[in-house]
Amino acid sequence: MLMAGVGVVAAIHAPQSIDLGDEGFMAHNAQRVMQGELPHRDFYSLQGPLSSFLAAAWSAVFGLSFLKLRLFGVVLHAAMVLLIYAIARRFASPAWALAAGALAVIVGLPHMHFAPLAVWQGIALSLVAIALALQSIRRPDGKLAVASGIVAGLSVLARHDQGAYMVIAILVLAVALRAAPGTRLAPGPRFRLGAWMLGASLIAVPAVLFFWASGALPAMWEQLVLFPLTRYGATSALPMPNLDQEGPTGSLLAFVAFRLGPLLTLVGMALIAIRWRRAGYGEGEAIGLFLTSWALLFHIQVTVRSDLAHLVLTLSPVLVLLAWLPGYAMRALGIAEQRTLWKHSISAAGTIGFASMVIIAWHMLLPPTEMHARPITSEQAGIFEKEAAGIDAVLSSIAQHSAPGDALLALPYHPAYYVLADRRNPTRWGYHWPGDRSEAELEQLIAQCEQDMPTMVVIHDRDSTATYLGPVVQWVETHYKAMQPDADPVIYLQR
Repeated sequence: MLMAGVGVVAAIHAPQSIDLGDEGFMAHNAQRVMQGELPHRDFYSLQGPLSSFLAAAWSAVFGLSFLKLRLFGVVLHAAMVLLIYAIARRFASPAWALAAGALAVIVGLPHMHFAPLAVWQGIALSLVAIALALQSIRRPDGKLAVASGIVAGLSVLARHDQGAYMVIAILVLAVALRAAPGTRLAPGPRFRLGAWMLGASLIAVPAVLFFWASGALPAMWEQLVLFPLTRYGATSALPMPNLDQEGPTGSLLAFVAFRLGPLLTLVGMALIAIRWRRAGYGEGEAIGLFLTSWALLFHIQVTVRSDLAHLVLTLSPVLVLLAWLPGYAMRALGIAEQRTLWKHSISAAGTIGFASMVIIAWHMLLPPTEMHARPITSEQAGIFEKEAAGIDAVLSSIAQHSAPGDALLALPYHPAYYVLADRRNPTRWGYHWPGDRSEAELEQLIAQCEQDMPTMVVIHDRDSTATYLGPVVQWVETHYKAMQPDADPVIYLQR
């Protein structure tokens, strides 16, 4: 049933609406890896290197196109739905676990039309690592813990920040379980942290050695660590929605949606405290501490840039937490075995929680269906898009004035054109966001273009782009002539 739901949602949303920015960047990274380039060393990326390798491997087998990459996204989404159900089923009744899995069908990748961005690859791997870690509890050997550590290492390589949150959550699990009491005849639950760390080191050590030997490690440190800590917040931060804001972000629904995860976490922690006081600390409380910590850690992703694209990334652990809460609440309040008004009230509260998530997902997270979209003509597309005419016009100009494999410069945040037109990016950068590029980087970009002159240049929002890529736009207009200066985008040919 869950997979049928995934199939229906994918059939509706996967073929629609291309994202020339983030999705284009993902596809362009795959394209560059397939051409023999190494992430971070040869091209700039704020995503973990494994995400580019996985997208490139999929494309090497099935061909490079946006639709085929989205099929990869459908596979990831189906796996995530099953994993959310499986993890929830360990702590919740079949009905609540099924509710979490069913809600997962419309929460997540459908919001981005199943584009398998690095964040989704990282979340999928994190779910696998956590499922294996939970399965390893009470196992006499550490094989599953080792496997969990291996997948955790891969998750960090795919999306390092999410991987870090998952690692911290698993450490919380290990410490919380160690505090659970046991006896000589009935040992307490344990998570074999040493075995897990061994598995993680089997990925981490070779990866560090490989990227160090290939000369990519300094660039990885700069792009994956220094940039997020020093520049990202200043250039990309968005505040949490408040009720006094104008537009949809000021609605009560948006206000609740962005705070639902922390609210459920607080409820869970309160119930853990009540149960701890009533019946003492045990395995159930350790699991509760893990689930609340996991949800709270993932919520960090939406605290800096508070938009829907980041909110949806936080919801996988929230669904598991929501499935766990009703049953644990009954045990914490001592009414699990009694058919009382309290029991029915808790069940109703759980139902209201899932219904609220359905409303949020339906009205805020599922993209609208485009009724008048038409296909983009590029063989690398396979996507229906309402703005297809404008994209096709740009692709037609590129095809008219250059040949496949020629150098093209697409600015500022439109790397999809490199893939759609089968053209080469002569620089290390596939995108440019206001404030992200330093003066030194702009000089490097110009120097790289001078060494490998683009046949033509495409600049969207020329005037706006000039405010943060001024030296680059000036260089372009010195060496290139605009075909139609008042058009958007402006297409430049060599003088």
